[in-house]
Amino acid sequence: MSESNGGEPPFKVGNLAAVPGQILSLAESAGQQGKLPQFLEIMKTAMGQLERRPIAWGDPAYNLAHPGGIVYRALLAPISFVYAVYSSERVVIILEVRQFAEYAP
Repeated sequence: MSESNGGEPPFKVGNLAAVPGQILSLAESAGQQGKLPQFLEIMKTAMGQLERRPIAWGDPAYNLAHPGGIVYRALLAPISFVYAVYSSERVVIILEVRQFAEYAP
């Protein structure tokens, strides 16, 4: 894995158990609409942002009980991402991936 800007190691990205099913459902829907390549590009871009700059990418929503944990929301239309960042541990946990808007025809 490559290092992020500033020589810092990338964040380790994990997810809640429901997230792979959410992504699969979105991929199936995108495929049915002929938009699978666009969906895959969105997911690739999102993973890059989560590994390299999750704090700058999303908008902070609320603090978590665990010290230093903050939940963020980000949008790569039409997909929205909700994730928690633990800066000191350099960990990101994806909480939710869902369709924010319908794919344009």
